[in-house]
Amino acid sequence: QMINMWVDSLDADNTKSAYYTLISTIFNHAVKEYNGDSLENLKIKRNPFLVTDKPRAKRNNQRAVSVDTMAKFIGFESEDYWMKYSVDMFLLSFYLIGCNLADLMTIKKTQIKDGWLTYERKKTRRAREDNALIQVKIQPEAQEILDRYKDSEFLVRRWNSSPDITSYMVNRKLRLASEKL
Repeated sequence: QMINMWVDSLDADNTKSAYYTLISTIFNHAVKEYNGDSLENLKIKRNPFLVTDKPRAKRNNQRAVSVDTMAKFIGFESEDYWMKYSVDMFLLSFYLIGCNLADLMTIKKTQIKDGWLTYERKKTRRAREDNALIQVKIQPEAQEILDRYKDSEFLVRRWNSSPDITSYMVNRKLRLASEKL
């Protein structure tokens, strides 16, 4: 009952599902560690997750961008440097087969060899045996954007030294740019 009350106190359905999964996983690891394989002298005797239902995550709305909208983004021009930068980072992500903006902000120039970009996906590298190693051929459209935002160390110039602030500002400006399409 306490778990159900806690889950109900959370805001979004997807948050409820994700947190429930995380807490139940931690609980199951604790059971394995403290109870071991033996059924004698159990330290954790009850499993509250057996009497609760996991909240279902709602299916996200379609977030794919139409071909028409992509064409508008490709032709987007703005006097606002950072708005144009944000649209270009969106396009660069697309040209690099969906490279996450957080990864894009930390990739170094040295990671391009013979026209190929090689990097480890930050969010999933610890969960995969291959360290989420990704290799992408740099297409001419991507190279054009890379040339526009050259940096001394990183693949692209950042908003400031923090990749997190850059990501926040790019997303904010990209939202504004999409309203102008």
